[in-house]
Formats: sequence, C-alpha cells, structure tokens
Amino acid sequence: MKTAPEINNQSEVKVSDLLTPIHDSRIYEVLEHRWKTLVEQQLFVAVSMLKWNCFDHEELFSAVDSYWHLSTEVRLNLAREPLFSYAVNRLLYFASNKELLGDSKSWCYIESIIEIFNVEIEFFFCYQNTSSVQSTLEYDLAQQKKIKIQKEKQRSKLESLALDLPHASFRFGEGDYYREIGEHFLEKYSDKNSALSTRSAFSDLHCPNLNNRLYQSLNLILMHLPNWYFDLQFFTKVIVPIKTPYATGFSVDICRGLIFITVENNILDTVDHLIHENAHNKLDMINDFYSILEPTQGSTFISPWREDLRPMEGILHGAYVFTCVSHAFVDLQNSINDSNGSLKNRINSYYHQVSEALATIDRYAKLTNVGKEFVDALHKWHKAILV
Repeated sequence: MKTAPEINNQSEVKVSDLLTPIHDSRIYEVLEHRWKTLVEQQLFVAVSMLKWNCFDHEELFSAVDSYWHLSTEVRLNLAREPLFSYAVNRLLYFASNKELLGDSKSWCYIESIIEIFNVEIEFFFCYQNTSSVQSTLEYDLAQQKKIKIQKEKQRSKLESLALDLPHASFRFGEGDYYREIGEHFLEKYSDKNSALSTRSAFSDLHCPNLNNRLYQSLNLILMHLPNWYFDLQFFTKVIVPIKTPYATGFSVDICRGLIFITVENNILDTVDHLIHENAHNKLDMINDFYSILEPTQGSTFISPWREDLRPMEGILHGAYVFTCVSHAFVDLQNSINDSNGSLKNRINSYYHQVSEALATIDRYAKLTNVGKEFVDALHKWHKAILV
C-alpha cells in the first residue's frame, strides 16, 4: 500500500513572508510542494478509511492508483488543479461519513469523483515539462491548445478557454462541475423563492464583451501591478464569470484555486474582485500550513462588510483581503491617473473598515503563536497604506 507522505518542515518560510505579494520564486516552490503533499495525505487517508470500512469499488481504487503512477512533476501540477483537489476533498468527506458509505445512492456521488479523477489525470499526464517552478507557473499556451483539442471529448464537462496573456495559466471555467460548485455556494445567499436565482448567475457567460473586459482587467494587473499578477497566477487557476445580485465574487475553500467574479463594465471594479478573491485563496492556503486561529471559536461578530454577524475567521479574511486590495490600489495610483479620486476613495474606505476589523480581532480573537505573528504583520502592513 502507498505510504502516507509527510509534510517537510520548511521553517525558513515564515507566515509573515506570505502576507504581501511574494517576490521569491523559491517560496512559491515550497508552497507548491507542501500543497501537493497535503492533497496526497488527504487522498491516502480517504482510501485507507474506505478500505478499513470494506468499501469495495474497483473503478474508484483504479482511478486513485493511476494518480500514484504519474511522475512527481505531473502530480505537482495536478494537485494544484481546483477540480482535482475538490474531488480529493469530497472523497475524504465521503470516507469520513458512515451514513454515506451505507447509502446506495452514494454511488452517483462516487461516480462524479471518479469522472473528475480520470479526466484530470489523463489530461495532466500530458504535462511533463514542470522541471522548475517557472515552468509550473507558466503554461505553454501552444501545447495547451494542442492538448485541449486532443482531449476535447474526454474533457467536455470541464471545458475551459485559455486567456491569451503572456505566460497565463488563467482559464475561463465553463464546465458543469464549476457551475455545480458555484450554484451550491450561491444557494446560501439567493432568494429561496426564485427557482432561477442561482442558475441565472451563469446564463450570460458568452456576452460579446465579457472576455475582452476580463482580458483588459488582467492585462492592467500585468502591466501596472506585476507583483500582484505573479501572486494571482499562483493562487488562482480558474476564473468563472458570474452575474448575480447576491455576490460580486466568491471563492470556495474546498476548491482551492477557483474563483467566481462579476466582470464589471468598470475595469477597476473587476481588478478589485480579482485581487480580493485571490487573496481569499491565498489566506486559505496559508491557514492550511499555519493555523492562525485556535479551534472552536463559535462566537460571531459585527463585520464592517456584511449586515449579518460573522465568525472570527470571516473577520480575519475581510481584514486581510481588503488590505491586499488597498495596497494594490496604492501601487496603481503610482501608475495611472486618478484624477477623479476613485482609487483614493476606495483606499480610504477600505482602510477604515480594516481598522475596525483589526480592533475586533485584537479584542476577541484567540490566536495561535503563528497567528499572533500574522496579525502583528498585518497591522504593520495596514498602517503602511497611509504612509
């Protein structure tokens, strides 16, 4: 049986090193290997639990075995794919739930996991050129188009369009699984009386100017905020455009690297959403490796950004992501004309909101030692906005 991998102790990477846009590609490399190891640990535990409970599914175990036969380089790339990590997360949830294990309807659940495994593994088996972090981060677009044609039938449900940006790894998420994940999330916030409230969020993905507006927004980040673009490339793999009154954007913690955003007419709004949702993905990954909050903090608190009360994790996320957006806009002020004060107004508004959130964190949060280091660094970074 495959032995469970261990996460190497990379003590030279401090949590404070990850707060701002990362400048050292070696840190990205460490994070990439850590994430691969974490996904593989989850996969190993899930399969072990299934076998322990005598859950026999030859096709599922065959799909998992095919992953372990891939090269280390391909597994490194594949583990970072949102749908693959999502399938592993769902498999672990299934293996941990005895009610699901004994439910005959659960076979449909397993079949969707197998489909993701098989399609993603076959697709990424073609990627062998990941000998360095640079090649991992920068897809060869020509090869990607070739593989896309070759695998079109197998990957029909996971189809995506590469954006023609230099070294871009971003893709439009158009597949059924992306919709399913997004609809499930939106159900929590949508009008329960409207049967079309969630499905309509994905109904306008092919409007003529949408692709162009997203391209322009990403290109603005590339040209004027290169450090933020590099961070965006690493922590976001798939972008799903949405149009709904219930959210301008969101990310899903069980599908890391996937973001849903509204592509606005105002490019700055779209840039705001991209930086914002990418920061959620980044903080989720940071928290996977460095626990910031002590467990079992069930209380809820007033949020500067929401009408409903939020858990401490939500307050922490808000403080971090709006600090990221504020700093990105401060950097942008140095590159573009802000004659109407749009950037300045956003920066000031976000600054006061984050100050309120940090006060709540200081007063009520139960932080780990690493969490104290993180929040202290966040305070300093936040204060630097108005310097």
